[in-house]
Amino acid sequence: MDALLDSFALEGISGGNSVFDIDKLDWMNGQYIAQLPPDALETVLRPLFAASDVATAPLLSDASAYRVLVELLRPRAKRLTDFVDQARPLLADTVEYESAAIEKHVSSADIVSHLEALADALRTTNPFDAVHVEGAVRGTAERRSIKAGPLIHATRVALTGRTTSPGLFELITLLGREVSVARIERLVAHVRPQE
Repeated sequence: MDALLDSFALEGISGGNSVFDIDKLDWMNGQYIAQLPPDALETVLRPLFAASDVATAPLLSDASAYRVLVELLRPRAKRLTDFVDQARPLLADTVEYESAAIEKHVSSADIVSHLEALADALRTTNPFDAVHVEGAVRGTAERRSIKAGPLIHATRVALTGRTTSPGLFELITLLGREVSVARIERLVAHVRPQE
């Protein structure tokens, strides 16, 4: 404190108005989050998840799944609260679809059949890891003579209800075969009556 008092001088203060830049603060905070060791980040996030509406989600009680979840969410997080916001659709029992996501990625007439084909492919994907899941998704698109992008985006909507998420293949692996297939089937059922 003494050193700070000694170095402070009014002559160093400019006459211009000060600016508090929230975007820069978020960027700086994101840099800090990116550099936190995994154990420290997991520890500071625990109370936030515990106080959230998804506190009882099974993924949060499995130490290795929790670590994977945190690392998947870390690149997009600027604030600690971003982790809970990003994780909510992954941890909730049911997916709430954003209308913009449905309109943008699930409105083509043939997407339902492509999603059904992907669900079938995921049922038999072995081992169920990110590499083989990616192969199942891209292979399904290739067999159906479509680009992988539309299938990837529609699958993201099925799993999260949103247009953005962490890496899809890692996300499918984290959620597991049963949950991923069930969410794809639920989106198919949601969209089919509108056909």
